[in-house]
Amino acid sequence: MERVAGPNLRERARRPAPHSRCRSRSPATSPPRSTYAHRRGIVHRDIKPENLMFDDEGRIKVMDFGLARALIASRLTITGTTLGTAAYMAPESVAGTAGPPADVFALGLVLHEILSGEAVFTGESPLSVMFAIANTDPPPIRTRRPRCRKTSSA
Repeated sequence: MERVAGPNLRERARRPAPHSRCRSRSPATSPPRSTYAHRRGIVHRDIKPENLMFDDEGRIKVMDFGLARALIASRLTITGTTLGTAAYMAPESVAGTAGPPADVFALGLVLHEILSGEAVFTGESPLSVMFAIANTDPPPIRTRRPRCRKTSSA
């Protein structure tokens, strides 16, 4: 098992930025179309800043596959069960079904939060956050950070 000693994305995001403009060329904002795990039929189901860590070379590593499941092993969880961190769940995860697109949605929420400085969906409880995710669209980053380039909002 690889040891990753660097900070997680939330810790790294708390450091002062070199400038206040949103940047769209960070390694975190250029994810591959299909991750290593997805190509092998594994869905992470808990993508969040604390589970994205930087190695010694500055590469991002996905950590904590404790909630991951193989796409072919759906009998491991009960249909309709929601697993993961409410603030980063995809609408289909709220409904109890999750595939690779749910991980991509979660990564989008993470990047939106890191660029805007605020959680995308909030609420008084995990249930209210999941309700918001299932029933509202995320706001454009530029509504929270007007100085972001238009390409960052895509």
